[in-house]
Amino acid sequence: MKLPAQLFFSILACLSAVEFAGAAVDRQSEFDRIKASIEKKHRYVENGTIIGGEAGTQTSVLSMRRLYAPKDGIERIVLDMGDRYGKPLKGQVGYFHVSLDRERSKLVVVLEQTQSSAVDQKKLKDIFKLSPFVKNARILFDPHDRGITIEMDLKRKVVVEAFQLPSNKKTSRLVLDLKSKKST
Repeated sequence: MKLPAQLFFSILACLSAVEFAGAAVDRQSEFDRIKASIEKKHRYVENGTIIGGEAGTQTSVLSMRRLYAPKDGIERIVLDMGDRYGKPLKGQVGYFHVSLDRERSKLVVVLEQTQSSAVDQKKLKDIFKLSPFVKNARILFDPHDRGITIEMDLKRKVVVEAFQLPSNKKTSRLVLDLKSKKST
């Protein structure tokens, strides 16, 4: 079976993000792979990848915000998604994958076919300056693939849940919940 180049490179990027190739093959049983739900399910990943969204949907990032609930120990990251024209997206979010690499303490969010973002490096830094879990964050734009990658260096071991909130009335969102590994 021949994969389209874009899909091949997306898969390769995901595997690279969690250093799954080569010597890591013997850790396969420790590597979680799940599909993101369309609501919160309390299914956290300790080391692995969460995929979701709809392939072929060109999107944009309208905004990003971070909320922390100290009582629950959960940091929520919300991405409000737009359509290809920068208008609020109605319906299913575009294809994405979220990879958590516990060895490197890194969380990577790849938004495929995402044309633009109202969130730049400066806004990203401001969003995470008081984060209890994220030490540093970078946003990378891939002009060839028209995708956006958000890399987050973590302060400590966390688990992550990613889910999508498609809506026909409000802006569709991608939500990431982070919490300390010890509190699971």
